[in-house]
Amino acid sequence: MNSPDREGLADALHLELLNGPNADKELRFDDAGNVYYPGAALAAGGATYVATPLSHLGSTAIHRRMTGDELARLQRELRRQVAQVGIYVLDILPAESGFTRGPRLLPPSAIVS
Repeated sequence: MNSPDREGLADALHLELLNGPNADKELRFDDAGNVYYPGAALAAGGATYVATPLSHLGSTAIHRRMTGDELARLQRELRRQVAQVGIYVLDILPAESGFTRGPRLLPPSAIVS
């Protein structure tokens, strides 16, 4: 991903993951794979993951809020204050992933060795 694309993605993640313009289009699911549509009550316990469509290149971010324990551990590791709310981004799906099946092939330039 080139630098302008990275910067655009970073801006979209910063502005759109918590109550962003596509919050009403988010899809929530739990760690068992159960899907919860907007407005549905979530099951108690377990992690809740969210798929949020982003404005940048039609990407979708798969993410969840960090737990209090995770934020405390991060603060200890960094030895400084951290934000009260943290987001753990598991994956960024490109727009075309909705139309293809199977593994995603990365261009050689994207592979870091």
